[in-house]
Amino acid sequence: MGTIAVEHGEVLHGSSSDIEFAYFPQSTIISVLARTEQGQTAETSIVGREGMIGSSSIHGIMTSFAECIVQVAGEAVRVPASEIYRVGKGSESFRKVVALFDLSLLAQAQQSTACQALHHVESRAARWLLQCSKRLGSKDIRLTQEFFAQMLGVQRTTINLVERTLQHAGLIQIRRGRRDRS
Repeated sequence: MGTIAVEHGEVLHGSSSDIEFAYFPQSTIISVLARTEQGQTAETSIVGREGMIGSSSIHGIMTSFAECIVQVAGEAVRVPASEIYRVGKGSESFRKVVALFDLSLLAQAQQSTACQALHHVESRAARWLLQCSKRLGSKDIRLTQEFFAQMLGVQRTTINLVERTLQHAGLIQIRRGRRDRS
């Protein structure tokens, strides 16, 4: 157990892979992704300092249901999944906190689905940046256009237009590899 540095693009859990560690983000954002058979991905939820990745290990379920990838580099506390299970067996309050977090991820995934269906990409991008900013406790969000496009389920060329629109509206400032929420 300890604090580790995680890098942008690092896969912490692959879909259907074994869960060796749970991660508690400190200054990083982790995306939970759904992947199609054709290899396309869409973000279903994001986890920051409010939550954890690998929560199913509290029940002894050591297989990941989704791909979890670092979208903003930073630090996370890494705990062996077996330790999460051991502590969970002995602590009802810990199990309840993890269950509440899991419910929040489900609600986030439902909201994400509704937003994908009902809102324009500019609105989804603004919401996504706001969520990241809150979870990081910072307006400075470092990511590539390619990754931003992947998170929103759009083409990279669409991100160019979206960023220009949001910057022109005074909502963000863009510097190479960074989106600063105004």
